[in-house]
Amino acid sequence: MSAIKFLRTYLFITLAFGALSLVDNILTFKEINFLFYSEILSVLAFFFFFFNIITIAVFKHYHIIKIAYVLPVYHLVTYLLLLWISIGLILLKTIPEWSWLTIIVVSTIFSLFEIGFSTYLLIRLKLF
Repeated sequence: MSAIKFLRTYLFITLAFGALSLVDNILTFKEINFLFYSEILSVLAFFFFFFNIITIAVFKHYHIIKIAYVLPVYHLVTYLLLLWISIGLILLKTIPEWSWLTIIVVSTIFSLFEIGFSTYLLIRLKLF
């Protein structure tokens, strides 16, 4: 697979993942619980975490434009940040009600950034 094809594929996967996360955030906010959907998305997020590690290595190997590194690094940082916050709240054993709304809002902002930046790169690099 060529570097450009890999980058294009990665950006479309990121768009899809951002859209799925956005839908999950909206469902959570509206208190609509599709347990199966949330579980599948959690598994996908776990695999996507490792896919981003591999993506950084592939980008480096193919000497992909530096701005493309923003998304995989961003995914790794946000995944670890949200995981750390979730573990911290679980360890507290008393989860303030405002914290869930805050997590939903922050996660929604993260998803919108993923969608926006992926779209920006697709347009800027003429990969559409």
